[in-house]
Amino acid sequence: MERIHVILPDGRRKLDVEAFAVLYEEVGLGWVYRWVVTSPAVLRAANAVYAVWAKYRLPLTLRPDLETVLRERKTCAAERAEKVGGAAER
Repeated sequence: MERIHVILPDGRRKLDVEAFAVLYEEVGLGWVYRWVVTSPAVLRAANAVYAVWAKYRLPLTLRPDLETVLRERKTCAAERAEKVGGAAER
């Protein structure tokens, strides 16, 4: 979950800002990123900014990391199963 990536139908992969450009193109908003990916210098700068954002976005937005989310889901699922199992025994 560190970096966004897209796998195209022909098997090519796009990473970082180029991945966003592909996704935005798919929903009809390609113009948003088109100017970024057509200039190598702008693309390099945008990827550098994205790399910092990708690394720190979860703490900056006060969200837990993926391991914490998965652990909490597993705990909740176990608690639900226990309640259902306990109710069936009554």
